[in-house]
Amino acid sequence: MRSRIVAVLFFCGSIAHPYVGASALEFMNIDMCAVSSSFGGAGSASSGTIEGVYKNPSSITGLPTAFSVYGSYALYVLDSLYSGAFAYQFENGIVLAFGTKGIFYNAIEAGIPYTSGFSTNLGAFDLYAAGAIALPLGDMLSLPIGFSVGATLGYALEVLDTTAIHAFVASVGGVAFFVERKLTAGVTIKNIGIGGTDAETILPPLEILLGAGYTWDVIDALSLKGLLDIDALSFAQGGIPTVRAGVEVLIMKFAAVRLGCVYADSQFDITAGAGAKFSLTAGAPFSVDYSFSTATWIGMRHTLSMSYSFGDIRGQKTTR
Repeated sequence: MRSRIVAVLFFCGSIAHPYVGASALEFMNIDMCAVSSSFGGAGSASSGTIEGVYKNPSSITGLPTAFSVYGSYALYVLDSLYSGAFAYQFENGIVLAFGTKGIFYNAIEAGIPYTSGFSTNLGAFDLYAAGAIALPLGDMLSLPIGFSVGATLGYALEVLDTTAIHAFVASVGGVAFFVERKLTAGVTIKNIGIGGTDAETILPPLEILLGAGYTWDVIDALSLKGLLDIDALSFAQGGIPTVRAGVEVLIMKFAAVRLGCVYADSQFDITAGAGAKFSLTAGAPFSVDYSFSTATWIGMRHTLSMSYSFGDIRGQKTTR
């Protein structure tokens, strides 16, 4: 019975999300953030974003103020996705953050056979919670280049009916900054750990991502930002790597329009989004962002997120 239920958990992840492969706990690599989702999921070379707690933990350095909070919700065809995070940045630039994300699936209809009969409707959900720390080593050590490192330690849970898959995972990452932080390069190793059910061991879905980014200030009122991520692990294993890329047009440092793409599993899909940033008080931005993502054989996912930074102004250095 357990093996069949675990097989259904594999099915839930793969049918709901086209880039997740064929193993359980793949929901951990699903992008649930509106900003990074509209970049096609790229973000290993980002900086100053609280969403880094789910991606490259080093990218949470450089937040604008001492405190930052974030939340998102997405309604998908087969399920609902959510995420939330909180971060505190010390005066020396070290950041501590906590984030959680998950999925609530629609009830799985009766008709899944196990034991000697058929199931009734099964409840299913996924949950991931993690704590992160990031250090701006380049600034702390006065290195000739800007450089940040970070790590997360998290717990993942995937449940179908009475069967649960548990896992403890860690992620590490680094981002380097060049040309006054306009050019960035990042690397992320995600989901290092082990998990399983009472009956079997399951390895979390490991990812090794290489990222690059560039910001071009065209004029004072207009800037362009591009991000690119490549899955180095699949390439090293002889497969075709997943590629995620996107570009953002920022107008008057207020309104942003984004367009991205994903190539994975012989599929090419488009993402897009928009956002606006307001200052409720001096140096305390409030952002609202929206994205939609296509999936070749499923449909669209709409994501709405909000973030707010407050407290003493911190920001990031731009001397390199």
